[in-house]
Parts: sequence; structure tokens; C-alpha cells
Amino acid sequence: MTPLSREDLVLALLRAFSDGSLNTEGRIRHLLELGRSYFNVEYAIVSRIRQERYFVRYVSSSDPAAQNLDELPTRDTVCQFVLQSGSVEAFTHLSESQVGPTLTPSPFEFESYIGAPIYADQQLVGTICFEGLEPKTEQFDPRDADLVTMLADWIGEQIKCDRMHEDLDAILSASPIYVMHKDHDNRILQVNPSFASICAKPADTLVGQFLPDVLPASSVDVLSASDDWMWQTGHSIQGETMELVTAEGNMICLHGSRLPYFDPVSRDPRMMLVAVDISEQIRREEELRTLNEVLTRQKRAITDLYHRTPAMLHSINSKGKVLDVSEHWLSKLGYKREDVVGRSVLDFMTPASRQYAKTISLPGFWKRGYSNDIQYQFQTSWGDVVEIELSAVADRQFDDEESRSLAVLVDVTERNAAIRALEDANEDLKQFSSIASHDIQEPLRKIRSFAEVLSDAVSDQNEDEIHYALNVMSSSAERASQLVTDLLAFSRVSHRDLNITFQPLHQIIQTALDNLSMQIEEASAQITLDIAGLEVSADGSLAPQIFQNLLSNAIKYRSHDRPVEISISAEPSPAGLRITIRDNGEGFDPKHAAQIFEPFKRLTTASDRAGTGIGLAIVSKIAYRHGWVIEASSKPGEGSCFTITMPENTGNLPGTT
Repeated sequence: MTPLSREDLVLALLRAFSDGSLNTEGRIRHLLELGRSYFNVEYAIVSRIRQERYFVRYVSSSDPAAQNLDELPTRDTVCQFVLQSGSVEAFTHLSESQVGPTLTPSPFEFESYIGAPIYADQQLVGTICFEGLEPKTEQFDPRDADLVTMLADWIGEQIKCDRMHEDLDAILSASPIYVMHKDHDNRILQVNPSFASICAKPADTLVGQFLPDVLPASSVDVLSASDDWMWQTGHSIQGETMELVTAEGNMICLHGSRLPYFDPVSRDPRMMLVAVDISEQIRREEELRTLNEVLTRQKRAITDLYHRTPAMLHSINSKGKVLDVSEHWLSKLGYKREDVVGRSVLDFMTPASRQYAKTISLPGFWKRGYSNDIQYQFQTSWGDVVEIELSAVADRQFDDEESRSLAVLVDVTERNAAIRALEDANEDLKQFSSIASHDIQEPLRKIRSFAEVLSDAVSDQNEDEIHYALNVMSSSAERASQLVTDLLAFSRVSHRDLNITFQPLHQIIQTALDNLSMQIEEASAQITLDIAGLEVSADGSLAPQIFQNLLSNAIKYRSHDRPVEISISAEPSPAGLRITIRDNGEGFDPKHAAQIFEPFKRLTTASDRAGTGIGLAIVSKIAYRHGWVIEASSKPGEGSCFTITMPENTGNLPGTT
């Protein structure tokens, strides 16, 4: 071997470092040969040290026997002194040195030696040494020590890189990530098992093969798209989705990035693919999308059915906000969907129902999770009141903030009206039964009793008794007839259909005045009106009877020591229009204020005043059927006052609507 000069050695080392065709082992062996030539020795060795054992990793020698070097105890090697000092050690004539005699005899009797420790990650892992069989005539130059140290450092870095590559290869081999390196010609430089599975071949057999030889053309086109642009610009393509056909003809979907780079030594263009298999994710997303479409169609169908069902339905959340309503709900109450959804359900109730729902029924419903036949009153958009019977169930599949209900509402306005009418009829029957058993029976008993008196008087030919008995029987018959007539009148105002219209109040009162003109004239009654311009919503034939009966009552029960004075006035009140009829008659005890409106209840005896006591009962019944409230107040000797209160929707003041 011709010895190399230092300059030639340096140039040769630079070429070896930059030779892209050599792997780590090839470079190390080449460096050992260059160093052996430079130092002009027979052996160059790189060793690894583990637990006091010396393992020959690489060896360069012209002696074939040197290839048999394998494992030795560290104490049998010259490298033990390098390991002890942790730095470069050199010997020109080992047998004559101080350490020579201490060495155990070996098959190779080295005389010259220079070696350095190899560190990887600051850990002593081995040595590099150059050994000759002949003594060296000149001392090793300090630059020789620097050279050996440089080679040791380079090998240490390669070991470190190899460790990293081994770790990375282990990770990539076990990883589901798809990794592939290729060159400009689509030659595979490196793959991991995941990518190799696409090619249906072992990973180690793919290195050096061309992509078109192992994958369908469509997949090669995808993996090579925009390669030249990326190498020219240095830009990578990240987050792309690639559909590939595998060597076995299956479709696979990868999501990842393609990263361009250049070999640090040769500067040849390279491309790295890093991706994950999202085929299962795509399949699941497609299944989920299909399921969502089905659910959306089902939800749309359910919503459409909800809206079109011929029943009043609404859904609210736990805060009382309306989430949805049926078309029948909207048409029944006269609202538009956009005016209802999102508002509180309490907004559509009457004040009394609103208070009941807020304090009692809704808290109880959310606590129990259901409600049955709850009675409410809802208000239509045009102001009418609809009586509702509501049953609901709570949906517990949502969080508390999103809990909701499904309620079915039944319009029971007509049913309740029929029930109230039946109750009124039953009450009337009770009253009629009482009247039949008492009031009408009283004159009939007199007729029977005086019929016997008449019979005895006729037998005795007692003309005075005959005339007396006939008079009593006649007056009793008239009273019975009047009771039946008044009873029929009370029944008629209780059950006849109302014809409600808006009409002037003065016209209603004038009708009553015309009907009482003779009584008013006979009593010289002074009647004053303060009702100009007022209109009320009333039945035109029944409403005058209220004022006629009240005025007739005032004249009948007038005081005999002063002229009759009656006033009728009207004024607004919080409850609506308030009409007052005030007289200066004899009045009555206020404890009887409610009793006077009961049928056939009179506060005086029949001998005091004519009548059956039905007049004020008729007034009360007509007012009740109009939705008006009538009240009476009085003091004996100070006259009486009757007030009629008409709610806002039944009476208007001038200039109001």
C-alpha cells in the first residue's frame, strides 16, 4: 500500500464524506483504508465496548487472519489505555514502552499504535485505532492525534444518526402512518411496512424499484402530481386527500402531505410522502352522511306531520318558550308562525291562566314530566277567549336547558258553554221546583182552603162569606197566574238566543222610558240622563228590559214624602264601562243586596206592593248572559243605587274603539 500524504488524505476524506453512493458501513470501511494507508500500518479497527468486552465492528487489513478478530476482553487490547484515559493514546514502539510488558500476549504483536475513543450522545461506545507490526521510526505528530480524533467524532455522529434512524425505522415500521421516499425518476428510496402494504410486497424488496412497476398508473399519477412544481418552488402540498388503487386493485384513501427536498450530498431531488389511511373514516363519514340524510328526511316528515295534524299541538322548552306549533293551533288562535315561535307561551293566555301556569301548573309539569287535562284560557289574535284542555309530556332526552314538551290542546269552549248552560238550566229547575213547591203552592192552598169556606157559606146562604171567599179565591188565582207569567218571562230571558250588536245606549234607555211613560207620568218622576254619545254591545230587545225593570222598581218603591228623582249616568272604570242608576226611594237594608236578585225574593209583603219579585231576577239574568256585572247598594230611607259594569269589549266611550 502506497502511503498517503496528509493533503491527499484530507482530500480523500472529503470525497468519502460526500459520496452519496456509500452507506455508513461503506464510508467507515473506506475511511479505515485511507487511515491505514496514511499511517502506513497493517491494521485499522473500529470497535464497540460493552461491559469490559471488546467487539471488533469494522476492520481493514491486508492480513486475512485479521477478519477473524471478533471479541476479546478489553484488558487484552491496547485500546484499554484509550478507554482508561478517555483521550488519544499513541505508541511508536509498544514492546519497549512502559505498558508493553503488562499486555497479555496476543496473536498479533503490534509495535506502533494510535487510537481515540468514540463517543455517541456523550457516552463512550468504542474506539478507533491504527496498529502496525513494526515500530514507528518517528513520533506521531499532534496533527495525527487531531486526525484520529476527527475520525472518531465523525464515527460517533454516524452511530448517533444510526441510532436515530433505527429508532425512527422502528417507529415507522410499527406506525400506521404511510411513509415513502422517492427520487425524480419515481424510484423508491425508502418505505415503511404501511406503504409497502399498498404495493403488496415486503418493504425491503421495494427499495430501488420504480413506482410504475409496483402500482397502477392512476396511483403513480396521484403520487407524482406537481412534483416538478414543488421542487422548483420548494413548496410542499399539505393536507391533501389522495385516492389510490392498490396493487391488488382495492381503493384506498390517504390524507397527508408531500414534502420536496434535496439530497444534502448529491443535491438530487427527493420527495417524501407522509400520510394516514382515512378510508375507514371516509366510509364512516359517508355512512354518517347517509344516516343524517335519512334522519333529516324523517325529521322533515315528522315536522310536516306535526304541522299538518288536525289538532292543536305546541312544544315549549323548560323556560316556557314556544319551539313549534301545529297549523291547526295557528288557525284556531289566529296567529302566524313567526309571531309565535320563540315567544313565551304565557303571552297567549289570559291573565288568570298566565298566573296559574306560571306559579302552579308549569312547575308541577316539569317536576312530574307530564300533565293531564289542565284547564287554560287562551286569547285569540282578535281578542276572543278560547277555553283549552291541555295534556302534555316532557321529553327527557335533552339536557335541562334543552328539555321540551309535546302538548295536545283541545278546544272545550263549546263543551264548557254547554256544561254551564246545563248547570244554569239545572239551577233554574231547582228554582222552578222551589217556586212550584212554595210560591205557586201558596195561592193554590188559599184557593183550596177558601173553596171549603165558599161551600159552607153557600150551604148556610151566607152572602157576606160567599163574597169574601170568592174575592180571596180570585186574588189567589190572579197571583198564581202572575207567578206563572213571570216564571215564563224569566225562563225566556234565560234561554233565548242573544243577538248582540253595537247600538247607542240612549236608544236602549229611551225604549224603556217609552214603555214606562204612563207610570212615569203618574208618579211625576224626574229622570236625568248623562250618557251622551255612548254605545254598548248588547241584545236590542233584552237590554231595554234591564232599565225598564230598574226604573219600574224605583217608581214602585218610591218615598211618599218627596218627588221621585232618578238619574242614569256612565263613566269609565278599570273594569270597563260603568253605568249607574240612582233613585231617592225608600231604599233597603244593605244586608239584602244580593238577595234582591234572586227569583221571587221580596223584601216586603205582597200587601205592601204589587208584584212577584221576579223583576230584579230578570235584570240579573240578562246582565249575566251579556257578561255584565250588576250590583246594588242602599240604606233604608236614602234611596237605592244599581251599577252595571260592562267589560271593555262590550262597551265603548265616545272616541274609543
